[in-house]
Amino acid sequence: MIDDRMGFVISKLEKLAFNVTFNPETSTGDVGYNLTVVPYEFVDDVAQAFDEVIAGGYTFYKGYCITDQDPRLPEGHAGFLSACSITMDGVLQNHGIAVNVVYGGRFSIVDSRPVGFVDLIGYKGTTVDPLPLFINAGLTNVHGVATTGTGIALANVREVTNKAKDRVEECVEHMVKAGFVRPVGIGDGLFNLRPDPYRLSIVFFSGMNLVANAVEKGYPIYTEIGAGIMPFSRFLEE
Repeated sequence: MIDDRMGFVISKLEKLAFNVTFNPETSTGDVGYNLTVVPYEFVDDVAQAFDEVIAGGYTFYKGYCITDQDPRLPEGHAGFLSACSITMDGVLQNHGIAVNVVYGGRFSIVDSRPVGFVDLIGYKGTTVDPLPLFINAGLTNVHGVATTGTGIALANVREVTNKAKDRVEECVEHMVKAGFVRPVGIGDGLFNLRPDPYRLSIVFFSGMNLVANAVEKGYPIYTEIGAGIMPFSRFLEE
């Protein structure tokens, strides 16, 4: 039944985006989140790895929170909750902008300058999320990006109609004020993406860069992408 599972990942994320109620103008409402499961003995180390990426601005949101109350956590483990970039899709949809998550990929950065994509995987043509594939295969160098400005990070590509550019940029400005990281680029034919006269590409660094840095350091963690939604206020309480 492999054919029935094609596009399953994006369907799950689209459902999550529909439930996002976050209002970036007031910093209220619910956001999508990823859940990273961390053994207690590595909590401080993983937090340091997350902080390195946040300091460089190579993630989706500049924060995370830690819990030990989630029923999905095994005994002896804590949960790191980080904002999932599907939150942006919910925000755009709530502003009347139809958006598609098209690709997840490896993105090259040299001397803190964005260069372009090294690899892309289309969300509608896969049965698994592409970003953990890159992480688990050892194909990222987020630690290099965070510490030297040169390496391979993870990014997502979204597409909207080019008529929505002004409204997208307005939403982005409000998101940035709320603590989210500005997109790497918004436009047609960005970097080495294929041009489309009718579609606008939005390239975001993924929140999974936090996880990638920790995995590169050898910590035994795993992450559920799009684990659910939660009030944005939880990030502000930590």
